[in-house]
Amino acid sequence: MNWNQKVKKTKEYILSKSGINPEIGLILGSGWEGLDEKIKKKVRIPYSKIPYFHSTGVKGHKGELILGEWPGEQRNRKDGKKLCIMQGRIHFYEGFSMQEITYPVMVMKALGVKILVITNASGAINENFSCGDLVLISDHINLMGSNPLIGLNTKRVRFLNLSNVYDEKLISVAKSCAERKKIKITEGVYVATPGPVYETPAEIKLMCRLGGDLVGMSTVPEVIMAGYLKMRVLAVACIANVNERSGGKISHRNIIKNMHKFRKNSVKLVEEILYRI
Repeated sequence: MNWNQKVKKTKEYILSKSGINPEIGLILGSGWEGLDEKIKKKVRIPYSKIPYFHSTGVKGHKGELILGEWPGEQRNRKDGKKLCIMQGRIHFYEGFSMQEITYPVMVMKALGVKILVITNASGAINENFSCGDLVLISDHINLMGSNPLIGLNTKRVRFLNLSNVYDEKLISVAKSCAERKKIKITEGVYVATPGPVYETPAEIKLMCRLGGDLVGMSTVPEVIMAGYLKMRVLAVACIANVNERSGGKISHRNIIKNMHKFRKNSVKLVEEILYRI
């Protein structure tokens, strides 16, 4: 069974449970929680129940698909819209293929998603960044050694141009939302590594020289697939760790702890973005 046939079966299953064709997709990274609280007509589907989805084994990734309607009742905000939220993702370092990692993006496209908002918890490379800072990803450097289009049997496009994969208009909207909510925000270049190890001090120095501002183990495969499927992409990172600069002690536990600590601004910003796009 090829990917298109799998996507069709997954789409049919999800529609049988929700009947919603979402226009906006949201992928929540480590520690990004609480963005489903305002959704109406909410339907929750565990990844384990969805055909060809994989359950995540990483703490901070719940492994649940949520569909529903985002409200639009407040003044000067656009009407309510249909939304699909991935509560957690799977990763390359868990042993999945790039196509498996990005399969949910294929499914969201098939369901009707046109705009994909991707979030993650990142480590700081740029010395001007601090824990809790929110960063709009404006570009990336892929050091994962692969991407989801390798080996993909496609007639859509052979050589994908990624020069404008991060949508400038969505970035502008996000900046306006941050200003409106009085939230500090900046732009940065995201460096993607395969994991599951944190970077050495020498690797951080190299990434700085390459032009990186923040580093993580996700996001880029999903961005590439979304670009291939002609979805508009906005990626938002929360700086959850700055200790990599000096090779200090870091752990996933502390990253999740920091994400919970700074959750208020993260949720506030993305909620406002969802209202405005």
